[in-house]
Order: sequence, then structure tokens, then C-alpha cells
Amino acid sequence: MQLEEAPQKGDHEQEVSLTVRQVVRRPLGVVEPHPELDTTWAFSYPDAATLGRALVAVAGLAAVVGAEREDELRATIVDGLARYRRADGSYRLENEFRFLVARAS
Repeated sequence: MQLEEAPQKGDHEQEVSLTVRQVVRRPLGVVEPHPELDTTWAFSYPDAATLGRALVAVAGLAAVVGAEREDELRATIVDGLARYRRADGSYRLENEFRFLVARAS
């Protein structure tokens, strides 16, 4: 298994924002988009074993790949996130989230 490289910031970010606005403006009556909110949240894992268990558990990935490939999936995830390993062996994954709140009137 191989993990794909995460997309870089830039044009993709603008595309997502435009797509969200288009969805909000669909004919559901009058919908007023409000300002967007960007925030970050860091997930920390004390070691590779905890990281692997946590990320394989997400969305039932183990069930998707099957029990016979669960160890391979876990190893692939941990290897793919090696650049986020800190000197003490822990991992810190920072995520960015964009929210758009809209009000129907």
C-alpha cells in the first residue's frame, strides 16, 4: 500500500471555498452565507503503536481492508506519517478546518 501525498495549499483551497459557496447558494430559499472561519487542531499520539491503532480505527478502515491486511495498513499509515514523528517518538498531526455558516431566511 502507498499513501498519496497530501495536496499543497493554494489553488485547491480556493476551489473548495468556491464549491462550498456554490452549494450554499442552491435554490433552498434565500440562503445568506456568513464569514468563513478557519481553525487548526492538533492531534498528538505518544508513539507509533498508538498512532497506528487510532488511525486504523477511524471509519472502520480495518473492516474495509480486511483482518488479513490490517497490519499492513497500520504499517503503511505509520510509515507515511514518519515526517511528523518528533524527537521523543511521539507524533503531532496539525489539521486545518474551514467552516462556512449559512442561514436560511
